Amino acid sequence: MATHRTAYVALLAAAAMAACTAPADSAPTLSSSASFTAAAVTSSSPTQTPSPTPSPALTTAAITPTAARKVSQTFFGLHPGLNAGVPQAVAGSYRLWDTGTMWGNIEPTKGGAFQWTNFDAAVNAGKSRGVRDFLMVLGMPAPWASSNPTKLSPFYTPQVSIAPPSSDYAWSRYVKAVASRAKTKFPTTTWSFEVWNEANLPSFYSGTATRLAQLTGLADIAVKSVNPAFKTVSPSTTTRMGISSGSGFFPRYLSALSSVRGYKGRAWPIDAYSFHPYPSGTGTPADAAAAVALMRTRIAASGAPARPLWNTEINYGIAGPGTNPDGSPKYPHTDIPGTKSADWLARTYLDSLRLGIDRVYWYAWSNGMTYLGIKTYYDTPATKALGTIRTWLAGATVTSCTGTRLHVCTATRVSGARTLSFSVAWTDSGKGYVTRGAITVCPAYGSCVKKPAGTITITTMPVKLG
Repeated sequence: MATHRTAYVALLAAAAMAACTAPADSAPTLSSSASFTAAAVTSSSPTQTPSPTPSPALTTAAITPTAARKVSQTFFGLHPGLNAGVPQAVAGSYRLWDTGTMWGNIEPTKGGAFQWTNFDAAVNAGKSRGVRDFLMVLGMPAPWASSNPTKLSPFYTPQVSIAPPSSDYAWSRYVKAVASRAKTKFPTTTWSFEVWNEANLPSFYSGTATRLAQLTGLADIAVKSVNPAFKTVSPSTTTRMGISSGSGFFPRYLSALSSVRGYKGRAWPIDAYSFHPYPSGTGTPADAAAAVALMRTRIAASGAPARPLWNTEINYGIAGPGTNPDGSPKYPHTDIPGTKSADWLARTYLDSLRLGIDRVYWYAWSNGMTYLGIKTYYDTPATKALGTIRTWLAGATVTSCTGTRLHVCTATRVSGARTLSFSVAWTDSGKGYVTRGAITVCPAYGSCVKKPAGTITITTMPVKLG
């Protein structure tokens, strides 16, 4: 039972155009003040001189972060995929999507037995690599449970419906069955449940925002009745077409959710907001980072409460959005190979860390998704970079992240009776400079080098200092 995601190019390039009838919003200016804010660090011009002189225009004032942050293993998420082999041990959490685990896969026939083969296989694959945390995506029923059985997804076999369910009872029964399976079959694991995938795109969801808010409340009740520690995560929304204010799908969903009650009558029955900051086919990590400010702006404007932000899908180079008059993508597919792929993946996680994102789920473990710009598969540079930054940061406490173009995050790690200090530095573009004593410099992809005291050149490839 295989998924057909190669058509995802068309989804993000052309079908996404239908998701927004209003003009796309321009993203707010990216600021690092969302979590750890800028301290006095300097960027310089791309050309290094023997004694680089800081540019006053690129120096930022020192601001003390409000709190240190211990980096959890679950920050480093991954999509394990289906039939692509068991991923290397580079992640702390798996998002179960494109794993043959949609509602229509698990409950394909009315009144029939639940089909747990793919679900169990995905969880066991993760456990074999030390993963103990899972994010399960709900939604997309078999036609029998759909409010519009003719509304079928073109991307999956066997087919599932993009329409919401016709029965609250059937939805609640299914969600509770999944949560119960997670609790009883895999008692040493932790779980979160995302209500629907990319619900703002008509290729994935054809219902109303109000109906989706109702399903969110029902899911929260079902999940937490099994285990109150389980988390309910909002349906994911994409940002590459912008997020229209007021009339946009995501603001309308939040407006409807304000009157929904979940487990034990709790208001705003979600524990995290899910979003997918895919940039255009020619976009960069800086463009993906800008989507964080856009999400926070829309959430605040809707009057919704603060909740953790989870980036539950990200990659680069996917063609679109939009097409030219001749039908070609306005923003063509971009392949991001080799060292550059390692650089961009590492920066994505690090930008998310400095901007206060709680989790990042890289899409996806595969050797066949040619529409993706960055390939994460056995021993690719990007995969190695993910393993490296996870080794640096998982379990460490990040005390500050500073800078606007040159970013420096300082952290500590307890090792026995000692507390070790180190920094991670990178630029958005070009070169920057930091001054250190004699130190070991280790890139996210490549070999460590011992440096004498003095000025160290920082580039877009993140490095660990110390």
